[in-house]
Amino acid sequence: MIIKNVLNLSSKKWSGGTTRELFRDKENFSIRISCAEIYPGESDFSDFTGYKRILKILENNVTLIRNNQYIYLNNLNIFKFDGADIIKSKNSQKVLDFNVIYKDDKLISLLEVEEKIFFKTEDKALIFSKQNKNNYYINDIKFNMNKYDFMLLSKGQDLILDGIFIIVSFKE
Repeated sequence: MIIKNVLNLSSKKWSGGTTRELFRDKENFSIRISCAEIYPGESDFSDFTGYKRILKILENNVTLIRNNQYIYLNNLNIFKFDGADIIKSKNSQKVLDFNVIYKDDKLISLLEVEEKIFFKTEDKALIFSKQNKNNYYINDIKFNMNKYDFMLLSKGQDLILDGIFIIVSFKE
């Protein structure tokens, strides 16, 4: 398992900020996992018609506007929406989010865990550390993950997670 940190990945600009891609299954992807910085001000989210989206705020907060409905997001909630939805954002500080864009049949689950758990991959999984000094154990050997570290697991891997993580299980 290779551990990478989001902040060390190259970024791509979009209309309201930058995105760092953690995982994409292929060029014309069926699942993409990323972290995006949303710059202060107002911006339009990219159109991902044909996909579903899940957004989790990691730092600061943002107000999203969809069909004149205001949705306030902070690090305590998750927002699920259709990729074709017209979404505008407003924020006064730079926001960092965790974003999953996927075709209907690809996502198995997205979990946020804050306790020690046993985890076995059904297909593929991305494990994302939300804080420093998170631990994981393989065959009773302890390893450490820092804030915004992540790793990709293949089918049938077992580990124990101890800390605050986001786990995305998916089919490739």
